[in-house]
Amino acid sequence: MEGKMLKHLEKMFEEVRNYLLEKGWQEREKYSKNPEKPGDISAKFDLEVEKIVMDYFQKKDLRAKIYTEESGEVKLVEKPEWTFFIDPVDGSVNFWRGIEGTAFAIAVAPGEVKIEQGFKLENIKYGLVGSVISGSICYAEKERGAYYKGIFSGFKEKKVFASKNKELENACVEIDLDFASVSPIEKISEEKSQKIERIFPLIYPVRRVKFIRRNGSAALGLMEIATGTIDAYIDARDRLTPENWLAPYLLIQEAGGIFTDFEGNKIREIRSFRETGSFLASGNQELHKKILDCLKVRR
Repeated sequence: MEGKMLKHLEKMFEEVRNYLLEKGWQEREKYSKNPEKPGDISAKFDLEVEKIVMDYFQKKDLRAKIYTEESGEVKLVEKPEWTFFIDPVDGSVNFWRGIEGTAFAIAVAPGEVKIEQGFKLENIKYGLVGSVISGSICYAEKERGAYYKGIFSGFKEKKVFASKNKELENACVEIDLDFASVSPIEKISEEKSQKIERIFPLIYPVRRVKFIRRNGSAALGLMEIATGTIDAYIDARDRLTPENWLAPYLLIQEAGGIFTDFEGNKIREIRSFRETGSFLASGNQELHKKILDCLKVRR
């Protein structure tokens, strides 16, 4: 089974992608009640994608426990052989609006993970992030490196490495400050404004970063650290939950990159599928330290 796991993840992504690019796109403005969250209304494509994923597990008889954004914890058998952390549609707003930045992200750990008892990140064995629009994927198996297969490799497998650029002045950095306000005139809290101010030394009054990007999908942005496409990813929103970043975390580790919290601390474990945080990922330790030195400036 272990040798086939990455193939399962790739096939799962293909089924999700096929649905999203056809029926999901046609029905993107339809909404449905979430049976797992009474009173919660979700985009129909979000719920349909989770159903496709669940059906895949049943069809392939994968003895699994699953954590997903919409359904939470789902235990398919009494004694799971694997635990899956899935974000089926990362960048839902992008997809709904027709912006080409939507991802499928999945991480896998052996055995049954009981989050409330603490899940150590070194136990992640497999990870895959796929770009829904392009079909490109990046995947990894623990201690075997990270690989890319997509439009920039002719869809042939290519081993990838994080960026070796150590200079802020030449860096391409993704910065995410979108707090997803309920109202466009919603007042930003003091806590959030302090996080925004911590970014200022990178861009004001002297712009120290050459290229600044944001694509609206955390999973894609973090994947691009693993492929060496961008040099760093900064998320200051305290909104990312584990299903968003567990798969790219493994990719970044296997590609030689660095992934920490906003203070530069290694993330040892998670204890809730709903806990949120702010993160910094970089291609190498030297660049990571330079960014942290900027973020730690208090105004």
